[in-house]
Order: sequence, then C-alpha cells, then structure tokens
Amino acid sequence: MTRPCNKRSAAATTTSINGSGKVKRPKEQRGHQDKYTEEASSSSGKGKRVGEAETHSLYDLLGVSSDATPREITAAYRRRALVCHPDKVRQRERTKIEGEDGGKGMKVKYDDSAQVLSVEEATKHFQRLQAAYAVLSDPKKRERYDRTGETGEDLLEGKSYEEAYRYYREKFPEVTQEAIDQFKAKYLNSEEEKEDILDFVNKFRGDLTLFFDFIPLSEPSDWKRYKSILSLLLEEKKVKRTAALEETIRSFDMIAEKFTKKTKKEEKEAAKGGKKKMDTSSLALAILGNMSKREEAGNRFLSSLEEKYGKKKTRK
Repeated sequence: MTRPCNKRSAAATTTSINGSGKVKRPKEQRGHQDKYTEEASSSSGKGKRVGEAETHSLYDLLGVSSDATPREITAAYRRRALVCHPDKVRQRERTKIEGEDGGKGMKVKYDDSAQVLSVEEATKHFQRLQAAYAVLSDPKKRERYDRTGETGEDLLEGKSYEEAYRYYREKFPEVTQEAIDQFKAKYLNSEEEKEDILDFVNKFRGDLTLFFDFIPLSEPSDWKRYKSILSLLLEEKKVKRTAALEETIRSFDMIAEKFTKKTKKEEKEAAKGGKKKMDTSSLALAILGNMSKREEAGNRFLSSLEEKYGKKKTRK
C-alpha cells in the first residue's frame, strides 16, 4: 500500500492538471510513493498539482496499479487519509525535534534526501488524495481518464479545507471502531505491513527509535511480533545490517515501553483536564494503537480535524 503520506519515492514532485484538465500520464505505472516523505507541492496559476511526480498518475498518488479494483482504490484512499492526516505529521515533527532515545543520548538519523511534510503541506496533500479519488472512484470519470488522461473537471481546485473535508465525510460519515478493526484485521501480518516496515527501516537507516510513531496500527504490546519480522528481514538480507539496527533491535522492548508511557501520559493529561489538552495527534494514536478509549476517540477523530483545520482558508 501510504499506504501519509505516505509510498515509495523519497524525492517527489507533482503531476500537473492544466486549465483544460489534461494530465501528463506515465508510460508505465510505478511503485507506491513513500507515505512518510511525499512532498505535497502547492499549485500555481490555473495549473493543478494532484500527483507525486511529473510522470506519475492519479493511480500513483493513491498507491495502486492502473488495474486496481474499485474496492482496492477505496481501501487505498481511506488508508492514506487515515494515516497521512495533518496531526499525525505534527506528531512526527515534534518527535523529530526531540530526537532522543530514552535519555540515552542516541539521536535519530533521518534520510537527508527525504522531505517531511509540514502540517500545511499535509492539508494540501489530503485534498489531492480526494481529488484523485473523485476521479478513480467514478466509473465514467475513470474510463475517460484512462482513455484520454483528462479529468474533465477542476475537482477541488480553489476549495477550502472545510469543503474538501465535507466531501470526505460524505464518502465516509465517520471513522468508527468497526471500520478501524476491519482494516486492522486485513493489514496486520500482511505483505503490506511487511513492506511498510521495510520502508521504515531503510528510511531511518536501521534506527528503530520512532518505529511506533510511524508504522500504521502498531501497538507496543505487539513488539515481539515486530521484532520477529525485523529479524526475518535481516535473515533474508532485505535490509542492511547497520550498527543502528543492531543496537535498537536489541533494545526494542525498551522502545515499546517508552512509547507506551508517552501515550499513557497524554491520556492522563486529557483526563485531568489540565493545561495540556489532548490534541488530535493523541486521538489518532489512541485510534491506531488500541487504547482503552478508542471507541470515543474514533467518533471524535474527524470532528477534531474539522475543528482545527476547517476554519483555515487555503491560500490562493
């Protein structure tokens, strides 16, 4: 699958849709874009940027092949919308600034070639996901796009985030516990999950410190299973055996414990009603991490996004 922001190119540009609605199509479909490091470039003039690279199509933006079924397209869109929301990006930015492992003084090493999305860029990228989905989810629009490379409309160009968000809610009324559990059942232990873990290890050069911040639906209590997957990747020589990987895989249980403490602290701060209010980053972690209050968080998740970002108008 991100799989956002998620998957697979670290350096990404965008596909342009001009005023007539023409899209530069690729001769061959490429792999998934990197959901952790996609660059959502802003549009200029009447041109509309909705993809990830000059030669990438709407299919690449969603991370699916050109022969994907409607069900696969919907699943890919929903997954990226859940994973690559602005607050999740803000959580990563905050964690990157802290960048230390439990007081041990070990700094997290990032791939310098990657460009991490800002909250503003993530908001724009979320709109582009909707723009691509609006075409590919409609049989007639998709057929025309496949045949001519044209979308036939400007989609969400010039729309505010609130309008784009409303469109999303019309497609998916709310993020329910049932929907999350259904996706989780398909994702855990899948090839897609293994691919996400492989991408993470390569992106962070083997440093697992931020594993639970980035891997979708990861739970610290499941650290032994993740460690087995990581060990298998090493045995199969799919990842490079770096000093950082060997060190952090040995202390992987401590990384899981630290993440658990951080999440519990955020929950306590919210319960006490203190100065530090539980933001949607924490809510997202609760949803994706199977916390005790996941059901309530699931109902509030998208509403919180609307409250935080709906009043902000998109710059023209």
